[in-house]
Amino acid sequence: MKNKIKINFSKILLFTFILSLLFLSLLLPSCKKEDFEGAASSEDRASTRTPLIDGAQSESKSDSKSASEPDSGQASGQNALTLEEMIGRMIIVGFRGTEVNESSKIIKDINRYGIGGVILYDYDMPSDSPTRNILNPQQLKKLTEDLKKLTHTDLLIAIDAEGGESLYVNRLKEEYGFIKIKSAQEMGKESPENTFLEASLLGEELSQLGINLNLA
Repeated sequence: MKNKIKINFSKILLFTFILSLLFLSLLLPSCKKEDFEGAASSEDRASTRTPLIDGAQSESKSDSKSASEPDSGQASGQNALTLEEMIGRMIIVGFRGTEVNESSKIIKDINRYGIGGVILYDYDMPSDSPTRNILNPQQLKKLTEDLKKLTHTDLLIAIDAEGGESLYVNRLKEEYGFIKIKSAQEMGKESPENTFLEASLLGEELSQLGINLNLA
């Protein structure tokens, strides 16, 4: 009895499998036909609408091309940088002297190695000299102007200008003729509004002096 049941069950499975194959063989051709007709109708509809948006597509492609492609002059300038020049742009150096000209070593070094910036000090620690780069506002302004004129206009000119009476983080001292700025500690005791106003005075002074990077 058990053997008969097994045989009948196997026959049922086989019969079901054959019916499934027949069903799929009848279904697939009709699906392919519908898909083909649908794709053809979509193409027909697209072809009839193309003239209406052809101009917009052209403008869109033109705009995207102009936005994605950089100016040829700019690209050629960027590509012209060598590895040594790119490394040089990452370097900020110090130098001695309150004025510069074409024969100054710092000018030659910047132009030769593509140095990215300089940092200015009032006191020369290595030689224990009270004068290094800064004497007064007029002298400092001319120094920064000459540095940029004789090298490149995007030269970074850095300084430590925190304010207060500190000997180490304030190169623009009141005794040299610069604006008296409160120290960060003093500004921290006041309101944010007063701190903003005090810091703005320092920022304006740095801008007028041609200094574009404050390390303090």
